[in-house]
Amino acid sequence: MTNLEFLRQIETAVLSCVSSDPIHRQQAYKFVEEIKSNPTQSISIGFEFFNKNQLFDPLVKHFGLQCIEETIKYKWTSLDSQLKLSIKERLWLLMTEHDQLPVHLKTILVRCVCEIAKREWPQQWPLFLDELVALSKLNSTNDYSLLILAYLIEDVIVLQTLNSIRKRDIQTTLLQHGNKLVEFIEYFLDLPNTISSSLYALTMFATFLPIDLFFTTKIIHKIVLLLNSPIHRMKAAEFLSVISDRRGKYEERLPLLQLFSYLFQNGSHYNDVYSTVDIKQSNDMYDFMKQYAMVITALCDQLCYLCGGEGLNKKAPLPEQCSNGTFLQLLLALMQHPSIYIALYGYQMWLQLVRANIIQENDYQNILPIVFRALCHSLVKQPYKKTNDGQEVALSYIHHDFEDEPDYQKFIGKNRAILIRSINSICNTSEHLSVAIRIGFDYADYCFQPVNIQNLLLFESLVSYWQIIEKHLRLLLKPLESFNQRKLLSSTDELCFCQRGQALIEKLLSINNDNNLEFLAYSLRLLPYLHVFTRGENAWTQRILEHLFRTITTERQMVSRSNPLQKQANCLIDLCLNYGHTIVIYFNDLFKVTQGLVRQQTSTEQQTKLAGWQWSILVECLAILLNHFESFEQKAIFINELVQPFAQILSKFDLHVNDLQSFIGYIGLKPTPDAISTSNQRLIFLSIHILCGLLRRITLPTDPTICSNGGYQETFDGIVFIRNPAAPIFIQLTHCLFKLLTYCHALHSPDSPLSKSSLSFL
Repeated sequence: MTNLEFLRQIETAVLSCVSSDPIHRQQAYKFVEEIKSNPTQSISIGFEFFNKNQLFDPLVKHFGLQCIEETIKYKWTSLDSQLKLSIKERLWLLMTEHDQLPVHLKTILVRCVCEIAKREWPQQWPLFLDELVALSKLNSTNDYSLLILAYLIEDVIVLQTLNSIRKRDIQTTLLQHGNKLVEFIEYFLDLPNTISSSLYALTMFATFLPIDLFFTTKIIHKIVLLLNSPIHRMKAAEFLSVISDRRGKYEERLPLLQLFSYLFQNGSHYNDVYSTVDIKQSNDMYDFMKQYAMVITALCDQLCYLCGGEGLNKKAPLPEQCSNGTFLQLLLALMQHPSIYIALYGYQMWLQLVRANIIQENDYQNILPIVFRALCHSLVKQPYKKTNDGQEVALSYIHHDFEDEPDYQKFIGKNRAILIRSINSICNTSEHLSVAIRIGFDYADYCFQPVNIQNLLLFESLVSYWQIIEKHLRLLLKPLESFNQRKLLSSTDELCFCQRGQALIEKLLSINNDNNLEFLAYSLRLLPYLHVFTRGENAWTQRILEHLFRTITTERQMVSRSNPLQKQANCLIDLCLNYGHTIVIYFNDLFKVTQGLVRQQTSTEQQTKLAGWQWSILVECLAILLNHFESFEQKAIFINELVQPFAQILSKFDLHVNDLQSFIGYIGLKPTPDAISTSNQRLIFLSIHILCGLLRRITLPTDPTICSNGGYQETFDGIVFIRNPAAPIFIQLTHCLFKLLTYCHALHSPDSPLSKSSLSFL
């Protein structure tokens, strides 16, 4: 067989490796692996496929280079020096003769050279860099030298594929020639055909070369200009994001502040693309916008490190672009962008600037309203599925950024956390809190406009906004203090906010539309967050309590199993937790009504049937209010009365159930359960749930005086114990609870009656 025939046989085998016939594919795969096993033969074959006198399929040429690469990677040390030298020379000849190879062939050819350099340079190949320079001079469009340097750095320094000694040798040599290498690449940055490869090589060098090397030439200026190029802007932004994100000592990072003057120079159209919010950008432009946002975010981090903090000895002056508002305008554009991905970068920068105290006070006051409005709109949780709410631009960006809804929901959680931190960072001072409150009322007016009244997403974000700032508002209405005693608000703001708050509460109290339960649910959730503006006045508190109580306890015929009110019903618990000192005066009234409802639910003649969550909410609220009682005995009596209806249910269970079979019959675990056994099952497990909730809400006083005077303390063997007022009645129920637990566990045993019945899935 001649050499050409053998090469054609290999070509057939390589092409058969992608055949649909599994037998031919297996035979071909076995044949080509045998070829690779012989280093000398595989090297020779690899180069023969590039014979100018013969034409071979590109896939076969790729296989040939792959044979060379694998021989270098795994068998280089076993090759004799003459063969090693021959491989180097023939690779160099290929790069000289084939400067227009397809990308996949050029890539693997460069990889072959890199693999040799990783093993030989600098000790055994001292002229490697000189040879790269000579190779580049043969043809101005030849970018092999740039790609070899880039891939070598990526493998050795970025991916760290070598041991520490070899990595140190190569990195040290690169650092020694850093100036010359940067100048070498800068030359190719001016040639149209090699700009892309030059940017790639510079991006790799930017991971480790001293930062100031890049600012001593015109490289930064040239790369920033490329941000306006549709072809090269993405790679230019990648370089800038790498160098902007460098870490190191203060002096090493100081040159990065010069990037502000480069990025915000005249003609920087790339900064204006974020202002276009009504028109969807192309995918390429949008990807660039995200990459450039990474650049600005990394640069903002450097700004905070170099110019922020309290150490005056290491505090550089702010760049002009930060003091004249240019940088802040871009920050606001990012925060207001319809893409939640881009907006998140804006909020991350905002948090960095606030923490570092970078923003000047005048600028801070001027942009706060804009920031709050952006935050309000960012709290709107856009659905992943398409809707008719006119959110086409935002929705298109969502579908571009996230593969599926779980991926989107995961990001939303991170985004919401950043938004909450952004709002909290502003509300820490009284003057900024006033701005937050004013924007909250303005946003409420916007949501209640006729054109927006049906947009539940807006109301969800309105509730979220007030939920965040309400934690700061609680200081206005503290126990044993008059409203605004700490003067967090000016007299003018106090009067204005209370008027607007009470007007909004009045509007919410008038909402009682069972046809739109989601809207009603959001109105309920909002009430506790506005309660502070009632000043704790009894008339307002009573009206809010009556509205919440009546709405939550109303029986409704639900079309679907999902009840929006159930999701928001914790608003009554929040009201009791945060403002219990203003509500506790209504405890007796709430207690009587709740007890009446509970007893009615456990009787055979039910006039109104409440769901379990409705019971649980009412009982837990009473337990929370009981924590404001200072007397142990009084608290224990009320707890005992609250528990009694549920204790009777468990006692009835204890009386009628004596073995596993009777337990199965009592709770109706049979193919056709009757109404009584179904009711028994519901009441038993509902009682357990409510008793757990009640016990969870009972807290012990922390004031030693109340513990001592209120009867909570008890001494045993010289040790002082604090008694729990719920203990007496709950201890009496332990027998029933353990009995129930035992039978529930027995249902799953192998000899359980259920294991042989049609209900064995239980």
